[in-house]
Formats: sequence, C-alpha cells, structure tokens
Amino acid sequence: MSFLKRGRASVAGGKDDWQRCRDWLNNEKVTPMSAKVPDLSEIQTEFELHNYLKDGTELCRVIGMVTIGTVPAGITYRTNNVSNLEEKNIRLFITTVENELKIKDVFGKLKEEVFRKYVDFHVVIDGLSKISKKLETKLGLKGFEKTKKKTEPIYEYDSDINNIYDDNERAEETEHYEKLYEETFGGAAETTSLTHAIEELIAINDSFLKRCLRNIQENFISKNSTELLRIHFFPYFKIDKLIALHESLKEDFEMMQHSYITIGDIFEKVKTDFLVYCMVSSRMKTAIEFLADQITGNPETRESIKKLQKDAANNYKHKDDRTIFDLKDLLQMIPQHIMRYPMMLGEIQKHANASKKRDIEKEARKAND
Repeated sequence: MSFLKRGRASVAGGKDDWQRCRDWLNNEKVTPMSAKVPDLSEIQTEFELHNYLKDGTELCRVIGMVTIGTVPAGITYRTNNVSNLEEKNIRLFITTVENELKIKDVFGKLKEEVFRKYVDFHVVIDGLSKISKKLETKLGLKGFEKTKKKTEPIYEYDSDINNIYDDNERAEETEHYEKLYEETFGGAAETTSLTHAIEELIAINDSFLKRCLRNIQENFISKNSTELLRIHFFPYFKIDKLIALHESLKEDFEMMQHSYITIGDIFEKVKTDFLVYCMVSSRMKTAIEFLADQITGNPETRESIKKLQKDAANNYKHKDDRTIFDLKDLLQMIPQHIMRYPMMLGEIQKHANASKKRDIEKEARKAND
C-alpha cells in the first residue's frame, strides 16, 4: 500500500520547519497556556499544527500577549469552521503584527486567505519565523529559522484521497455560500461602533426576512407546485416557524434601539425557538440531495421549480438588486444565517467593552451563550 507521511520530520539529525515553529510557539514566553486540545506539546504533524492555528484564535492570543500584553479585542472564538469568521481573526492578527511589529503583510499576498489551502501553510510558518526574530530581544528567546521548503499535499494512505477530495469540495461549497450570503444580506465588513453593530444586527434580520424567508414562503411554498414538493420537500424547512421567530425578533429589535441593554432578554425569550435551526440544518444535506435528484430525474419537478423561480424573479414585490431566486441557494442561506449570530453579537460585545458600557457587554455575552 503506497503512502506518504503527513508532515513528519524528514531532515536527518534535525527538525522540520513546522517543528521549530511549534516549539517556538510552545515556549511559555510565547504561549503561557494552550487553549486548545490537542495542545501544542501534543501536536505531532504539520497538518495538526495547521489545524491548530487555522481559526486564528491562538494566533491572535499569541500576538496580543507578546506585543501589548493582553488578548486583543475583537477575536471571534466560536468560528464553527466558517471561513469568513476564521479569516476575520486572521485579519486581526495581520493588523496587530503590522501595527505593533511594523511587519507589513506578514503572510504576503495571500493575506487572511493563507489558510484556505493546506499547501500554503509554509507561508504561515515563514511569517511566524519573521515575528519570532523580531521579538528575540523583547522576549529573550531566540527566533526560529525557516528554510525554503514548501508544504506538500500529503495523504496517509491512498484510500484517504477520496476523503480529501470530498473535503475540498465541501470547502469550496461552503466558501461559495458564505460569499453569497454576504452579497445578499451583508455582514462581511467590521462594524465601527456599538450603534453600528446594533444597526447591523437589525438590518440583517430584516434583510433575511425579506430576501430569504418571505421569498421562499410567498414565491415557492404558497404557489401551486407539485405534490411531491408540497408534501415531501417544503415541510422540511419549517419556514413558517422561522418567519415567526424573525418577526418576533424584528419587533423586539425595534424596541431595543431605545435601550441596548434589553438584548440579553430578547435572545433569552426566543432561545427555545432557535432550536428550529438545529432541526432544519440537520436535514439540509439530505433535503438538498433530494432536490438535486428530483431536478435531475423528475421532469415535472424540474419544470415546476423553473417556473416558480422565473415567476418569483418577475413578480416578487419585495425584490431588489440583491435578491436571489434560485431555490437551492435560498435554502442554503438558512444554515448560513444562524452561524452569523456569534459574529454579530461578538461585535456588539466588543464595542460595548470599548465604550465601557459593561451592562450592555454583559447582556450581549448572555445573548451569545
């Protein structure tokens, strides 16, 4: 059985770049305590080190502690493998490095996208090597050297290849829907103040109601379609329950504009209602595969969906230049939306903390729990 070793040491009598990088990070002057499992001392492969650093949280913690002596504000801790949340952390890391160490574009032209491909991980190691040398005097710790060796795409066994291809396809699909969500509903840019963060939360809820949920309800579920779609497909998505939830949030958010401190109670009131997202998201893959199969093999369903989409694009009274009408894309926006709340509430926490509004920060943290 043919195989390649996944990132193990290959230099006789020495250590690979990734091992020197890991050892530098693992020094207590750099990382007093590892916040992840496995921690740095347990990492045995380059691939594991890549995954350890990928979401940007540890990079941000490290650079904050070794430069300004504190963890920088604005880290998104619960990224849930959402690449735009991870890349938000990487942007924060890059900005801190530039501001505090005067190292511009520490990850070169790849910038915050440096973790998108495992084969680019050598760029991360190179950037961390530059940082380690810049900090030698301040930390009293020798930096580590980076050779010209690049990271190779490596699999343990031939049987892993299909799994990795599947992972790449899922990553590309996830990236596609993350980008589509941002183009349709917004939320990609960082907020600039507490008021801005609150306004963004309200605007995205309104936009999601209009461009997604009511779009699906009025243009697809409420229209004449096939029995298969009416009985065996649309009920999967609990659109009526989702609309009721977001209409309730809309009403409460309007009142919240007069008193931001109510944000904790608002989310506490609907926390049980949010469980509908778990139900919908858990069924999404099966439902979309079912839809794809029906579009491919069932002419009646295919023609019905094409007509519904065309009529929606022509007649939806709430449409604007950002409204989408592809049914599959609309449905995929549902799990994308629920994953945005940690980021949006995190922005509110950040700005409340910066403006010393501790009561609002506490309530935003409560909403985020």
